[in-house]
Amino acid sequence: MRLAAYQFAVCGDIDHNLEIIKKAIVSASENKVDLIIFSECALTGYPPRDIAGSDRINVNVVSEAIQELQKLADELDIHIIVGTINYVDSKYYNRAYLVSPNKAKRWYDKRALYGWDEDNFAPGDENGIYEIDGIKIGVRICFEVRFPEYFRELYRENTDLDIVLFYDVADKEDETRYQMIRGHLITRAVENITPVLSVNAIHPYQTAPTCFINASGGVCKELDKNNEGMLIYDFEKQELNFGEIGRKRYSDASTTRAMLIMHLADSGIEYKGKSIEENVNEKRFWNSFIHWFETELPSLELLNDKYLRWDNWDGGMWFLELDYDHEFTLHRGTVYPDSLKNNTGDFSDIKAFIEIAYKYWIINSGECHYKFTIEVNDRFRIFKLPYRLQSGIVIKQGYKTTFPIDKIINYRMFERKIQFSEDMINSKDLMEKKSALDFIIDALQYLISTQGDSRNEQYKVLALSVSNNMDGKVYAVVKKELDELMKLSNEYFDVRRNDYLNAAKEKREALNDSQFIEYLYNRAYAMLYLLRLKHKGIDEN
Repeated sequence: MRLAAYQFAVCGDIDHNLEIIKKAIVSASENKVDLIIFSECALTGYPPRDIAGSDRINVNVVSEAIQELQKLADELDIHIIVGTINYVDSKYYNRAYLVSPNKAKRWYDKRALYGWDEDNFAPGDENGIYEIDGIKIGVRICFEVRFPEYFRELYRENTDLDIVLFYDVADKEDETRYQMIRGHLITRAVENITPVLSVNAIHPYQTAPTCFINASGGVCKELDKNNEGMLIYDFEKQELNFGEIGRKRYSDASTTRAMLIMHLADSGIEYKGKSIEENVNEKRFWNSFIHWFETELPSLELLNDKYLRWDNWDGGMWFLELDYDHEFTLHRGTVYPDSLKNNTGDFSDIKAFIEIAYKYWIINSGECHYKFTIEVNDRFRIFKLPYRLQSGIVIKQGYKTTFPIDKIINYRMFERKIQFSEDMINSKDLMEKKSALDFIIDALQYLISTQGDSRNEQYKVLALSVSNNMDGKVYAVVKKELDELMKLSNEYFDVRRNDYLNAAKEKREALNDSQFIEYLYNRAYAMLYLLRLKHKGIDEN
């Protein structure tokens, strides 16, 4: 792909800017350019330097100018990225338009707004990632170059080239600022192992470069500052060199871990990582399981015949004949994972394998599914993994808490009530649904009863486990919800069938609506789920 970046003295006259832009596009086309870029607000001028404010632009003239550029792109078969101001739903945006031949216009609106930007624009919400002739391109605007996170978004989407549009000028020469921004561009390229192309306006004095920087931070081409001109660069996706491969591998792992930690932190959960012991146990589990699956399972009469081959040699025996790549592609949309081939311990792939086996490879009968489930769960226990196979789904056991709730959370009775409820709530039988509701309410009641002496104190302690701000809305909502759930089950509806509640039976109404039963169940289950995840402990001892 041949790239071009055109720098010129942007002004507040749209017609004047448009004529310069059109001439540059024609010249670029004559030089076989595939994509040409222009600076931030290149079409309209930048407020307040060129125009008093964004509200002073003629939106109709801007629209007509973009249409002219669209016609030119169609005629010359060239892609254009140009900065402008756009007006949508009573808001002005600092916009980079991507105009492509015979395609609908695409755009990116600047999100990092400061100073003059805040006075004139609303922030955008697009990710700024586009594909042009097989090249994945990310677009950012000016001030955003100072913030690694805006470019990390592009890295996570595997962009091939990042483009930055500047309107960064000063009233006098400022070499320090120029080199600082140039350094930002080099850093963004190096840390994301992605080439960067930038373009800037030039009047009065240019304080950010128009240049192309490769994935290792080398400035391959740069225009003389303060002079109108066109940079042309032939871009090709390159194989990463030794250093770039190292940075990418490390960066991939770091990015994934950082995203996980951030997500958990937003949910109030401290990330502690997976223990070395658990990783080892997962590998040992998979070694044991796949050996059993491929050598012993064929003789247990649990597998569908179409996945077996009979060998008459030496008395005859069954052999497993499964095309794992085919089966995974058929049932999961991806080939057999490398983590299973190489035993690298990715439990999500182990989980997928077991669930596919249960649903598609094991004979669809209660007896076969039961025997397979027993074998799997025995191995989970042997290798000390906190998982179980239940109704064809591998689920994690246990609850994550760090305050006194965990003194009762692992009680067998408590866990069994929750597990029974999970098994029964989806039943078509009304009595089983009512039993599921009974179990989950009973588990919640058990949890409540371990906190404090009075009912109010119990609700207070549990609400504090979610939010330690007693004056806040979250604390109030949790406390009220606990009270409501207990009133609904004890005073209004015949949910809990414990003998000690029978005295008040005439005051309660029988539950015979399955949908309402599911509604109450989900409310109670959601509360238990919240209490086990929110662990800002009031007492860590």
